[in-house]
Amino acid sequence: MVRRETLADQVADHVRELIDAEGLQPGDQIPTENEITEKLGVSRGIVREAFRALSASGLINVSSGRRSTVGQLQSGVLEKFFSHALITSQADIHNMMSLRQAIEFSAVRMAAANRSYAHLDRMKTALDGMAASLDVRPVFVIHDFDFHAVVCEASGNVLFKLLLEGLNESILDTMRAGIQNRLTAEENRTVMMLHEDIFKAIENRDETRAETALRCHFDSAITAILENITTDEDLAKIK
Repeated sequence: MVRRETLADQVADHVRELIDAEGLQPGDQIPTENEITEKLGVSRGIVREAFRALSASGLINVSSGRRSTVGQLQSGVLEKFFSHALITSQADIHNMMSLRQAIEFSAVRMAAANRSYAHLDRMKTALDGMAASLDVRPVFVIHDFDFHAVVCEASGNVLFKLLLEGLNESILDTMRAGIQNRLTAEENRTVMMLHEDIFKAIENRDETRAETALRCHFDSAITAILENITTDEDLAKIK
């Protein structure tokens, strides 16, 4: 089926092409709705519709009383994408975990090669947070995610962290109801120790050991998830 572009679609395409042609960067101003209305000869309502679509996709920032600007990369659009995939059963938690592993296996090797002392300090802070919240699973999870986010950031590839952030909310949403709260403090301690192995490998710039440690962590996490699926209700929560 051939999709017919609306006038709003064409205006949005024009704005994207303008950003590209003029080499605009995040935060740079774009023409006003009135300027685009006059240039393209369309109604202001059509231009406003195009701006709303561009804003929803994160390509521009629109605020009342101020000139619109080029948007900064954000994970919010990806979070909505992955959440929609789960809600509509076009993907499941296993697909999400598989994608996350593919991202992080590459990221952890690159982090071992590219990490700075500042990255190591932030990883250590996340580990300390995990150690201090072994009995408070919601807080423990936050520090756990922070650790992985810093690893992705240390890789030097900005897209790794954005993808992880987008995936993380989708994964956590499916686990909060009946899985993550069942883990004991001792099980959390085991998770923390696996993260410490990853940290030590990255600290020593050992790419192979870093990936091996991360694979052990994911294997343990997947096993824990499957062991905590004891009812049809639990299974439904991860579909």
